[in-house]
This record gives sequence, structure tokens and C-alpha cells, in this order.
Amino acid sequence: MLKKVFVLTPFAVALMFASVNAQEKPPQAPDQAQEATAQKFSDSQVKAFAHSYRQIAVIGQQLDAQLQSTDNAEKANQLQQAAHQQMVTAIQENDLAPETYNAIARAMQTDAELQKRIIGHLQ
Repeated sequence: MLKKVFVLTPFAVALMFASVNAQEKPPQAPDQAQEATAQKFSDSQVKAFAHSYRQIAVIGQQLDAQLQSTDNAEKANQLQQAAHQQMVTAIQENDLAPETYNAIARAMQTDAELQKRIIGHLQ
């Protein structure tokens, strides 16, 4: 049961990260979104994604704890911005571009084979 919680939590954080970055960019045309889903990712990219995914999960859990201990909206916003930067740094330190991370995060929502590859690196 704990293993499922661990996998779901980083997934939620990945979606949060993807949605934060989506706010910074104009929406993709449907053809581009389909391309990202159909795109093949190298094993090194999937491995880097999995390592980043774990680090982002930890950052997300830390952020959660910090947000629960503050009632100040400005402080909460600062914490979220700092966590976002830590997430970007974690991705880049794993030799992955944030755009590639987001493409993999989107693709894994519908690509069962990609999900299996990612889970293989998470275990």
C-alpha cells in the first residue's frame, strides 16, 4: 500500500509542476500535444525523469509541510516559488530540460508502456 502512495504522490507533484509551467507558456496546438504523447523517449531520459520525479516528490512533501504551518498568503507564495525553483534545479541536475520533463509527465498519463518504464526506474 505504501508503494502505491509513493507513486501517486510524485505523480501529483509532477502534474502540479507541469501545470505551473503551463501557466508560463502559451497553450499548445492539438497536433503538438499529440506529438508529445507519441514521442519516444530514450532510456537515459526516462531514467533522468524517474530520478527527478523522486526528488520533486520530496520537495513537494516538504512544501506541503511548510504550507500547513503558515497562515500567511505571502509566505505561502514565497514557499511555492522557492519549491518551484528547487524542482527546476532538480530536473536540470539530472541532465533533463524542464520541457522534456513536462513532455514525459504528459505522455505518461496515456502511455502504459512509458509508465512501466518509469516505474522500473523508480523501484
